[in-house]
Amino acid sequence: MCVLVLVSIPAFGLDPDRDLSQYTCRQWNRQNGFPGHGVNAIAQTRDGFLWMGTQKGLVRYDGVEFKVFQLPETPQFRHQAISSLASSADGGFWFGIQDGAFGRYRADRGFSALTNESWVQPGMNVTTLLEASDGSLWVGNGAATAHRPPGGTTELFPNASACQSLFEDSRKRVWLGTLMPDLYCWQAGKLTLERAILVRHPIWPALLRRGHAAQNHTTNKLQSNESTG
Repeated sequence: MCVLVLVSIPAFGLDPDRDLSQYTCRQWNRQNGFPGHGVNAIAQTRDGFLWMGTQKGLVRYDGVEFKVFQLPETPQFRHQAISSLASSADGGFWFGIQDGAFGRYRADRGFSALTNESWVQPGMNVTTLLEASDGSLWVGNGAATAHRPPGGTTELFPNASACQSLFEDSRKRVWLGTLMPDLYCWQAGKLTLERAILVRHPIWPALLRRGHAAQNHTTNKLQSNESTG
């Protein structure tokens, strides 16, 4: 397992006009100090920490060292494998669990889970998460995609099951990429099928971001490479 971190100050994203050789690159693996295994997701919180979701729990990087955070042993967190991460406006983040549910972490409150909503099940297999700019939470899982508005009633969209990617564009539209492969758009309180892709390829996160960045005449690229060693 190898983790490659590209550092650019300020670290708001990779400049598409710069070559990778222009960034400061550092690489970690199990042999030189990386404690995780199988990185599935990376997110940055407001305090600057980088969080990695791995097959064996959460790993935090502060720019100097890594620290492992194990999920508490509760019915909601029956597994340690983290499938997805999403930063939240309050400085914490949401995390999805492979073959499990999802939860939240804040430095001042620790771990928490939604325990009073019937649609949240311990084995729901969360694949992707997004906290939108309006404060609503989107949760993709094998059975349906859930939309939980702040203070409102959660909506479930079984037609958008197997959601693998969620993205909010500059026009506040939320895009859902699935394994079907279909692409859905949430706009003005309505979810519509934007187009059906007539090839057997899912709408992966990088493709979803790239396609709609082009529509908005901006370019943002996120590249993730993982190798075993």
